[in-house]
Amino acid sequence: MTERRDAPYLWVSWLAKLMAGETRCQWSVWFKVHHKYQRVKSNFDLEQWKADHERAVDAIVRRYVRPGEVVRKEQRLQVKLSKRLVMGGKPDLVVVPLMGQ
Repeated sequence: MTERRDAPYLWVSWLAKLMAGETRCQWSVWFKVHHKYQRVKSNFDLEQWKADHERAVDAIVRRYVRPGEVVRKEQRLQVKLSKRLVMGGKPDLVVVPLMGQ
């Protein structure tokens, strides 16, 4: 089922795929920005992917993050791009470095 959004909403990965050339269909991004829709079911093992992804992010934190740095994993963020358009995303990892480093 598809329904029109109350206001445009852009999830950052939709734009990233277009910019990286993973998709060339600009209309598909426009459609997602303006409509809510149900995804087609697949046999993709999402739970296994999440577990693997979590281990990979944790390995990066152990290797590169120094004690005292602020670490945020998988936290949703939103940025208002215009009066009506909001862009949202959920970065894997955000690290705030120590002051003076």
